[in-house]
Amino acid sequence: MSSCHVDLSVLRRVMTALTSRCSPLDAIAMNDCKLDDKYVKEIASFFKDKPEMAPKKLSLDNNRITDVGCSFLFELICNNDCKFEEISLRKIPRIGLHGIFSIVSASASRKDHLKKFCFTLRDVVRTDRDLREFVEMFSAHPDLLPNDLKFEKYHEGNDVLQAMGNMLARRISPIECFSLHLLSSEPDGISVLFRELLVNPIATPRNIFITCRALERESAGDLHLDLAELLGSHSCCLEVLHLSGIGQISDDAMIYIASSLQGNLTLKGLRIHARGLTAGVLNPLSTLLCDTTTISSTYNSNHTLK
Repeated sequence: MSSCHVDLSVLRRVMTALTSRCSPLDAIAMNDCKLDDKYVKEIASFFKDKPEMAPKKLSLDNNRITDVGCSFLFELICNNDCKFEEISLRKIPRIGLHGIFSIVSASASRKDHLKKFCFTLRDVVRTDRDLREFVEMFSAHPDLLPNDLKFEKYHEGNDVLQAMGNMLARRISPIECFSLHLLSSEPDGISVLFRELLVNPIATPRNIFITCRALERESAGDLHLDLAELLGSHSCCLEVLHLSGIGQISDDAMIYIASSLQGNLTLKGLRIHARGLTAGVLNPLSTLLCDTTTISSTYNSNHTLK
């Protein structure tokens, strides 16, 4: 029923038709149908009365739903007889953080059924204040974080970056991608984030992309120490790391980072754009990552980094 206008009478007829089936549908998608909260109330009421007809997946992407509609879904998810496995509310800018979090909270109590909740992050995290609130909310339920976190164009201090790192480190398993674009930050802000990830390296996201142009002319401080410790951890699952505008890094600091990669078996891509590096760092880097002087040196070199 996607990409069509559905009025309440049509929706009711569709819901009634479902009762004639012997078994529920695997998925119901009503995307881009101009549905608002009263439609969500109708859907929720139907499945609360007839939970045995609830599909495994309910998709309501790109509609006109607000936090009020989310409250109806919250009640539906909390119904012990409804066995939704996935709910999708992507591309709905009228939903706020509290609406999203109400469903996340319901999901936390229904781990036996609801396994996946999809929403568009940029629709609910628009400002620095939203970002702080998001981190605070999801720190209580880190394993319900979206698998792809992309935060763009924020001004944040060390307290938020520390809380963000702590939120990620508290997960049981890593998310697939963590992307952070900062317009401004304190000089050691990125170090603070990596320091938190060191608490539980196994939860480090598989792909990390961090940009902070405002720090280009600042010293990166002890970033190389924290980064090297994380990359050298045998439990770290990091596969791709891109850092840009993170401050000035010396050749010696870069060589220190490279030395931690000798025994790393997961990292496949590393890109660091930083001031202070010279062409003189290339030969020592090459030797550290692929030392062919002896059989033992070749064996101990990094064999995954491209």
